[in-house]
Amino acid sequence: MTPRSPAVQIALVAGTAVALRLWLILAFPILFGGDSMVRILNRDRVLLAHQLPLLQLLLYLLTRISTDLFFIRLFMTAIGALAAIGFYLLAADFVDRPAAFWAALLFATNPYIAPISTTPYQEILMLAGLMFAWHFFFAEDWLLSGICLGLACLTRFEAWAACPVLAFAYARRERFKPGPLLKAAIVFGWAPLAWIVFRRGLAQEGAYVLDRSFTVWRLERLAYIGWITATNTAIPTLLLAAAGAAAIVARGAWRDRRLWIIGAFLALFSVALLFSAHGLMSDPATRVTSREAHIPIMAVTLLAAFAFPRYRRASLALGVLGVLLGIYGSFHWIAHETSRPEIRLGYELARYLDSHVRPEECVLVLANRTLVSASLRMYLDKARETGGEAGLRAAIAIASANLAPVDYQRTLVHSRLGPDRLKPYPESPGGLSAAGGVGCGGAQTANWIAVWNDFVPADDRSTEWARLAVSHPAAVLRWGDRSVAVYRFADAEPRP
Repeated sequence: MTPRSPAVQIALVAGTAVALRLWLILAFPILFGGDSMVRILNRDRVLLAHQLPLLQLLLYLLTRISTDLFFIRLFMTAIGALAAIGFYLLAADFVDRPAAFWAALLFATNPYIAPISTTPYQEILMLAGLMFAWHFFFAEDWLLSGICLGLACLTRFEAWAACPVLAFAYARRERFKPGPLLKAAIVFGWAPLAWIVFRRGLAQEGAYVLDRSFTVWRLERLAYIGWITATNTAIPTLLLAAAGAAAIVARGAWRDRRLWIIGAFLALFSVALLFSAHGLMSDPATRVTSREAHIPIMAVTLLAAFAFPRYRRASLALGVLGVLLGIYGSFHWIAHETSRPEIRLGYELARYLDSHVRPEECVLVLANRTLVSASLRMYLDKARETGGEAGLRAAIAIASANLAPVDYQRTLVHSRLGPDRLKPYPESPGGLSAAGGVGCGGAQTANWIAVWNDFVPADDRSTEWARLAVSHPAAVLRWGDRSVAVYRFADAEPRP
């Protein structure tokens, strides 16, 4: 049942990763998530606040070829397949290749990692870099290991925890001689050092990465990420991981220094998580983004690989079941995410406008700014706390580039109209103000308005436009408890 050729195994692992992600993209063309949307809307920029640049640089180069959202998601699918290959090679460093093959299939079909890696999130690229870095380090190819680690470190800060671990492991191997110490610092620390010199710190002024203050409540972050890991990993994989841990103890594999290297990284990652300045808006002290679970999910799946050589028949049955449940879970996860009203309705509005708005026409979108305002307040408060008044001023300058309502952004990211013909009211600083026109292709008036049901008018003009759209709509789009009324102005009718 398991192919013997390593080349065939790698091809099947990569093919499974691609096939699953392509199926998810075709079945659910709606882009979900917040950071993924911001990355695409800012595809003409490489540096975004505190974010590390590698994925954004790749998107910038990619969109010189095509800005089509499907093309971008295909590119992310390729990264997902690359990460699956990296996992296979890493697992094969510890177990036989048939065991690595089945563990890699479990990783490729993980019901959390697979759907998320269809969108421009950084975690899958970081994982790919880390796993290749470990694999090449264990093969004693120091240069390739350092290059892969550096790429991971230019993707997310979590990867930085691997730098001192690999540098120490290399220096220890060379008995901490001065030459190897310097080589270790350069080979395994070049990316963080270059970034710190370039940014003159971890991030530009006005942005922040670490929060040095600490409360005991932050330990809840570890429990939260542990819960996300457990609930977003197929039960057969969890059972295999438990069996793998038992197998490691039984055969004394825990003495393997390579496992200690990965374990040390996980320990440093856990400590760093406690000092992250980017907690969730709903509960910043005890919650961080659930995507931090990518790293422990990878570790749990690697543990599962150790079960296959010791419990072959039972492990094979659990492996097949785990892959099937992973595929089902991936479909269910992304179906739930894209059916949320705030996600789905922006997509439906974009489809409607693309099919009805003429090439010379433009649209004014009236949407609620509450979510943007709440996020902005939290961001500015943290900027003042970490950087004082200078940090606050810099943060205001950074934030002013993207203050459009989230519902407007979700429409824009799916629409072919583009920001020149699809405008928010009032536009973000540097563009439209409440006293001006929409500036569509040289015109000073809008031909259409789209009003979300939770829009709160800010002045008499927007009040009148909202009343007009609701009372005489060309269409009313609904999804769940959200709706948007679309109105087209007659040629002789005064327009905004």
